[in-house]
Amino acid sequence: MKIVIAPDSFKGSLTALEVAERIQIGFQRVFPDAHFTSLPLSDGGEGFVESLLHAAAQVEYRSAQVSDPLGRPIEVKYALIDGHTAVLDLARASGLILLKPEERDPLSASTYGTGQLIRAAISQGATQVFLGLGGSATNDGGSGLLQALGFELLDAAGKGIGYGGGSLAKLSRIRAPQVPEEVLNTQFILATDVTNPLLGDQGATAVFGPQKGASGQVLADLEAGMTNWEKAVTDFTGKALGQVAGTGAAGGTAYGVLSFLNTRIVSGLDFLLDFIEFEKIVEGADLVITGEGRMDGQSRFGKVPVGVARRVKQRSGVPVIAINGSIEGENSWVYEEGLDAVFSSVQSVTRLETALENAGENLVIAAERAARALVVLAKDKA
Repeated sequence: MKIVIAPDSFKGSLTALEVAERIQIGFQRVFPDAHFTSLPLSDGGEGFVESLLHAAAQVEYRSAQVSDPLGRPIEVKYALIDGHTAVLDLARASGLILLKPEERDPLSASTYGTGQLIRAAISQGATQVFLGLGGSATNDGGSGLLQALGFELLDAAGKGIGYGGGSLAKLSRIRAPQVPEEVLNTQFILATDVTNPLLGDQGATAVFGPQKGASGQVLADLEAGMTNWEKAVTDFTGKALGQVAGTGAAGGTAYGVLSFLNTRIVSGLDFLLDFIEFEKIVEGADLVITGEGRMDGQSRFGKVPVGVARRVKQRSGVPVIAINGSIEGENSWVYEEGLDAVFSSVQSVTRLETALENAGENLVIAAERAARALVVLAKDKA
């Protein structure tokens, strides 16, 4: 019996690899002789880099000292595949995970450190950069990243505007005399799990600003700054890209990179499934197991369980089940998307902190329960 385990992470508790390991433990209690293949996945958010590297060969790990979202020095790792493709996770240098809740400040937080990381990778020979955009603490439109790459953002007096989303309202003009040729020649692939544009009710600020610490007047100020950023960028590049799907990712970082550099925005999950040749891996499988931390109404839009189910059902009739941390709301739609059954690993009504602490143990129990249900079904068919 061949079982492929291809889950996303359970945010705040388990990495995708840890989720796969615990599902396997539960299933092995029921199917000890089965052959298991683990594929930790990501939709372009948290864990994208780890998922990509799990399937890659010829990986070298490097590190560089860069700035965190608030300008403090940190050491950040990145990877080189085959010596010329850099794989970076924006969250490692510019992410919410680097800040305490009381430190969240999108007016000041900058992507400058991610730009420094890109410069470091290019200096080591990278000619292509894969950048996972999930989990940012920033709302600066990618301006900090571009400043680190050599672009000059100036106010009306010709002085640098500084860093962070709060500085964009001061922007008057852009110059690029110090951008190295190797930066301009680098191919950027931005992996994201969102399709939001830069501005408006569905834009970077309105949708993602609150989780980064913005509310009320701060949101209004950030949106005004982002609007000014779009105008200045359009004047400089001659390209109006603010409504392109996905440009709102990572506080508008996708917009900044797409506007100035040789860039392609891709669905993180689709890109990853293509990269690992997912269809070849699941060929001959008897069961595919996927899952995510919380299955809700957003799960059908680019998230791992639905993406996996769609891919499997396009090619075969292999059963696909999802074992999730929790399931929110009415979910009959999942069966229309190719999932055959969904399970929750939460054992009872409990506090969120308790559920996160016990996530690993509960997942093993839920996996065993799902496996035993499959045994009963097989007996009924027999």
